[in-house]
Amino acid sequence: GPAGPTGPAGPAGLPGADGADGVDGQDGADGAQGPPGAPGADGQDGAQGPPGAPGADGQDGADGADGADGADGADGADGADGADLFVRTVVVNSGGTAAQNGAAYLAALNTVIAAAPSTTNPWAIHLEPGRYAFSAAPPAVPEAVTIRGAGVDATTLSCSTCRLITSSTSLTVSDMTLVSGATTQTVQVATAIVERVTIENRSTSGDALAVSDGNLTLIDSTLRTLSAVESANSQFGLLMSNGQIEVRDTLIEGFRPRVTLTNVNGSIVGSDVASIFLGSGTNELEIRNTKIDASGTALGGGGLIALGSANTGTKIVNMVDVEIIGYGGIIGVNVGTNSTLSMSHSSMTNGRMIGTGAAELRFISVDANIAINTRTCFAVARLDNSTFSDTGCP
Repeated sequence: GPAGPTGPAGPAGLPGADGADGVDGQDGADGAQGPPGAPGADGQDGAQGPPGAPGADGQDGADGADGADGADGADGADGADGADLFVRTVVVNSGGTAAQNGAAYLAALNTVIAAAPSTTNPWAIHLEPGRYAFSAAPPAVPEAVTIRGAGVDATTLSCSTCRLITSSTSLTVSDMTLVSGATTQTVQVATAIVERVTIENRSTSGDALAVSDGNLTLIDSTLRTLSAVESANSQFGLLMSNGQIEVRDTLIEGFRPRVTLTNVNGSIVGSDVASIFLGSGTNELEIRNTKIDASGTALGGGGLIALGSANTGTKIVNMVDVEIIGYGGIIGVNVGTNSTLSMSHSSMTNGRMIGTGAAELRFISVDANIAINTRTCFAVARLDNSTFSDTGCP
C-alpha cells in the first residue's frame, strides 16, 4: 500500500568531525583609529647635524668704565726750528714794539741781501700781522724778492720821514699797508708787481708810488696822498716813466693824487682815479670801465689831460665805458694837436674838453682831433669843429 507518514525525528546524533577550512574572505574596510597608546620610551640621540648660518649681531652693550691711564711714553725727537722750515723765506716775528718789529724786518732784509737773490735764486720775506716802524729808510731791496704781509688791515709799515721800499730791479709787494711822510716817495721801484697794497704819502710834496725805467702791474690796491697842503708841483699818486703799465681794480685818491705817465703804454681797467696826465714822450693808453673823477680834490686840471703840442710825442688814448666827472670850470679833457682821443660808451659830466687852438669855452668843447663814437653821452656839452654820429644821451 502507500507509504505511511513520516515518523518523528530521532534524537540528535553526535557532532561530526570538523570540515576543512573554507577559503579566506576579502579583507574588510579599515576600522576607525583607536585612541593613541601611551608614549614609548625615548630612543637614542641621533648624530649632530651641520651648524646653521650665523644669526644677526645683537646690539652693542654699554661701554665699560675707562681703564687707568698708561704710563707716559718717551719724549719724541725735537722738531725743526722755525728757521729750518724754509730754504729761501724769512719770517719776521711781530711780537715786539713797532720799533722792535721794524728792526726785525731790517735784520730779515739784510739776511736776504747777503744771500744774493737772483731770478734763479728768488727769496721772500713774510711779515706777521703787526706794526713795523722805521726812523730811517731800509736798504734797497735786491732783485727777485717778494715782500708779503698778512693783509692791508693786518700788516703796516710806517716812517714819518723816510721812504719804505726802494728797488732798482724787480720785486713783488703784496698784502700790506705802507705809510710815509717822505718828501720823495713812499715807494720807489723799477719793475714791480704790487697787489693788495695800500701806499700812502702824508707829506706836502711826496708821491705815493714812483716807477722809472721798468714795468708796473698794480692790482686791487690803493694809492693815496693825504696832506691838505702842497708845495709847488707835488703829490703824485702814481708817477711813472719809460715802461709798460697794467692797472686793475685800483683806487688812486687824496688831496692832489695825480697819475702822470711819460713814455708809458698799457691799460687802466676797472679803476677809480682823479687825474691822468700824459707828459712828454709817446703814450698809447687804453682806459676801460673806469671813473676819472677830479671833484673833491685840489687838482687845477681836469679828469684826463693828454697834451701833445706843448709836450713832444704822440698820444693815443682809447676810452671805453669811462665816466669823467669834473666840477665848476675844471678841464675834463685837454687834447693837443699830436694827440688822438677815442671815446666809446663813455660820458662826461660838468667838465670841459678842449682841443689845441680852441677859444675859451664853457663846459665842453671838442676839436677835430677827438673822435666821438656812438653811445657817448655828455651831460652839458658844447661841441665845436667836429662831426659826430651820435651826441645824444641814451
